[in-house]
Amino acid sequence: MKAFSFWALVIGLVAFRANPLFAEGTVTNASTAALLQGLRGGGEVRLTFTDTLTLETPILIAADTTLIGASTNGRAVTLSGGSKLRLFQVLPGISFEMRNCILRDGLSTNGGAIFNEGVLVLQGVTIQSCKATGPAGTAGADGEDNFGVGGDGEDGTSGTPAAGGAIYSTGHLSITQCTFNANVATGGDGGAGGARGNGAFRLGRGGSGGQGAPAHGGAIASTGTLVIEASEFTNNSADGGNGGSGGSEADVIGAGRGGVGAFGAGGAIQSTGTLLILRSSFATNLATGGNSALPGATFENIGRDGDRGGGAYGGAIASWGGGGIINSTFFTNLLIGGNGANGAVGTFVAGDGGDGGDALGAAIHARGGLGVTNVTFAWNSATNGVPGTAGNSGFAEDGSPGRAAGSALATDSGPAPILVNCVLAARTIPTLFGAVVDAGHNLFTDTGTGTKGPGSILSTQPDLGEYKVWDQRPPGLLPNAGSPAVDAADPVAAPIYDQRGVERKSGGLGPDIGALETSASGYLVRGRVMRGNVGVAGITVSIGELTDLTDANGTFEFGPLLQGFYTVTLPNGGVGYVPRLHQIALTADVTDLVFLVQAPTLSIAVNRETRRGIVTGEGEPGVTYRLEGSPDLGAWSDEASTIAGAQGAIVFEVAIPESGTRYYRVSNP
Repeated sequence: MKAFSFWALVIGLVAFRANPLFAEGTVTNASTAALLQGLRGGGEVRLTFTDTLTLETPILIAADTTLIGASTNGRAVTLSGGSKLRLFQVLPGISFEMRNCILRDGLSTNGGAIFNEGVLVLQGVTIQSCKATGPAGTAGADGEDNFGVGGDGEDGTSGTPAAGGAIYSTGHLSITQCTFNANVATGGDGGAGGARGNGAFRLGRGGSGGQGAPAHGGAIASTGTLVIEASEFTNNSADGGNGGSGGSEADVIGAGRGGVGAFGAGGAIQSTGTLLILRSSFATNLATGGNSALPGATFENIGRDGDRGGGAYGGAIASWGGGGIINSTFFTNLLIGGNGANGAVGTFVAGDGGDGGDALGAAIHARGGLGVTNVTFAWNSATNGVPGTAGNSGFAEDGSPGRAAGSALATDSGPAPILVNCVLAARTIPTLFGAVVDAGHNLFTDTGTGTKGPGSILSTQPDLGEYKVWDQRPPGLLPNAGSPAVDAADPVAAPIYDQRGVERKSGGLGPDIGALETSASGYLVRGRVMRGNVGVAGITVSIGELTDLTDANGTFEFGPLLQGFYTVTLPNGGVGYVPRLHQIALTADVTDLVFLVQAPTLSIAVNRETRRGIVTGEGEPGVTYRLEGSPDLGAWSDEASTIAGAQGAIVFEVAIPESGTRYYRVSNP
């Protein structure tokens, strides 16, 4: 059956005019030159190109600027550093706001995507696969071979620290509804020590290996003020550098000392300023300490002790300046301490093995005080560094494993963090480490602080649902109906809304412990996508961050959803469908939503000199359309066929007769 459309009549010459490159703060061309020109002088700048722009140079923001990714297809605009350079730098005293953009593949030592010294405001921005990489130290030169006394090898230099795989900020940073994924800060490894030189009377000494360098904040390193709301951090990592090997380390006599591994802090965030986090989630972020290298032996053949491995602090967050975290979720974040070095072999005295690096605070490591309210910590884990073994003789001893503790939170200095209304669930390591205050109404899978706060629940499983997006991002873990967390929070301390923005219970039934609030009722949303009277299968339908694929009958379904306002959408902004979206106030089940495939529309432009015409229209993306022509609206013949593009664009090229009128119609087979 054919679905016929609007008729297009050829009536005259249509003139073409190229769009200007810039118009009132709009950048339409995906080029570095166009972006630089558009940003001159600051103000509001809109990006409407659809191709990914790979920058040729970092962009310096020297005037107050608002940058909005508002492409014509409704998708965020993508800017890339091409894995070669940082994308933006904001100068001191300058305000830079960015909305609806994707930043990716940036590279620098500090701030792979953005280095902020001013005021940076991000909303609806995704930053992914950016890196802050500290260069490795250089290797020391080998000692010279001499007839008498061999020359000493030179020491390797230390690696360079790295900070903020995505953002390094020394000013004010505000983040709302943003996503940080797979960003990495990697401290540089120490350079190897140079080998000893040979000599007939005496061998030279090997050079010492350089020290590994620390890594600060896999996604963000901040020394100023940092405020985060309704955002998501996944798969970011901060990896401390390894110590460089000592020169001639395989030899017993005269081997150089190995370098020490460095710490990694804040798999997602390290903050040494003030930190405030609201309604956000952190999952599968990682901090690792660097490994220490073999220490070698002295010239007198006395083995040196191995050095401790680098520490790992805060699998998700290292908060070292104080602040607060409210209505947030920490799920399966991880710490791995660095390995201690083996003790050196010595003929007279052997060296002790170095201790393994600590792994403290799989979700959060806190210094400087921290308030934590209605937060869910679930199944975060820490692995201590492996200790080094003793040398081969003497009274040497193996090193000790590093400490692995604080699946939820650890502290080792500063004012004690305070917990209230939190779920703290762990499997193999203690939920807490250090001086932490249980202020009440917390649910622990172990004995918590050892001093039970009022209303707290100890040694109890929380009975949580799966980690997922419920009715809107960011994702979290909703307590099951029978969970001991339900109705057990302190109503005075609990925020009015939960992580999703859902109002918490009040009155006789108290709010729930943790980030997400259960609801006594939920509602169903159901509908169909149809072409005429037939359902269309395989269409993605979305409500916020939730998606469903229509079945063989074109049916989609969501629920249960909490009461509220929702927008039901189709891909590409609903191009090719009527209506393009549904907005609903959900106070009861809604089961009669319908999206209909739209009959395509046409327009035509003709060049009289070449007698060629371009027929354009808009239809259903991915559907084949056929153009038919007729001189009299009676006898129709095929002219051309095409497949509508991802945005529903239909384009035909036709020959125009030298005389008379010709009519066109479009149909889908």
